[in-house]
Amino acid sequence: MMRSPFAKPDAAALVAAWRAAHTGRDLDDWHTAAVDDVAHAITHRRDASESARLLGRHRAGAGIGMREGVEDLETPYRLHFRTAPPHAVSRAFAEGWADAEVETLLGRASVDSLTGLATYDYVCARLSEIYAESPDIERCFVIVDAPNRLTNGPARLARSLGLSNLLRSVFSTGETTAILPHGLFVALVARGDSLGDSLQRLSRGVGAFETAADTSGRVRVWVEPLPGTQKLAEELLLELDAA
Repeated sequence: MMRSPFAKPDAAALVAAWRAAHTGRDLDDWHTAAVDDVAHAITHRRDASESARLLGRHRAGAGIGMREGVEDLETPYRLHFRTAPPHAVSRAFAEGWADAEVETLLGRASVDSLTGLATYDYVCARLSEIYAESPDIERCFVIVDAPNRLTNGPARLARSLGLSNLLRSVFSTGETTAILPHGLFVALVARGDSLGDSLQRLSRGVGAFETAADTSGRVRVWVEPLPGTQKLAEELLLELDAA
C-alpha cells in the first residue's frame, strides 16, 4: 500500500480512527494515499482541497457514490474538529468525483447515436452532481412519451428525430435532454418562472406528430418532481421508461 510521505503519527492516528468509523462497503479499497494527505492537512490545520479532489477521483473509480464519499469525508473533520469540512473541501471532493465520472462516461455511451441526446447513464451522472451539490435548487423531470406503436419504420424514425430536435430547441440553455433505453424522452430542468412557457412550447410542438395517419396514440408531456434521493430518481426514470 502506497503511503504518503507527509503522514505523521497524529495523522496516522486520525486515519486509523477514520477507518474504524467508516461505514461504507469497500474497506479493502478504502485506503489510498489521498486519505493520508487529507488526514495530514487536517491535523496540521492546512487546506485539504487538493487532497480531497484526488480522493474524490479515487472514490469514483472505486464505484463509490458521491453522497457516500462526501459523508465519509466528513468523518475525519468531525473526529478532529467536531464540525463538517469547509465548503471548499467538500466541493473539491465533488469536482474530483464528477471529473472521474465524466471520464468514465466518455468511455461508455453517454450520447445516443441516433438522436444525439444524452443516455440514461449520463442522466445518472448529472443526478449524482445535483443531489450532492445543489440540494436547494428545485428541479424536475419533463417527460415526453411517444407510444412506440407506429407500424411504419421510417415514420417511427422521423418521429424520434423530430421529438429529439424539439426537446433540444425548447431546453437549449444547458439543461440535460435525454432518451432512455425504451424510447422515453426526458429533460432534467430547474423549476422556475420560465418552465411554464417551455412546457407550452413543447406541448405545441408535439402536436405536429399527432396526425390523422398516426394511430399510435397521443404524445404525452408531463412533469415529474425529483424524488428525495438519487436512487429513487434513477428508479423513477426506469419505471416510467418501462411502462
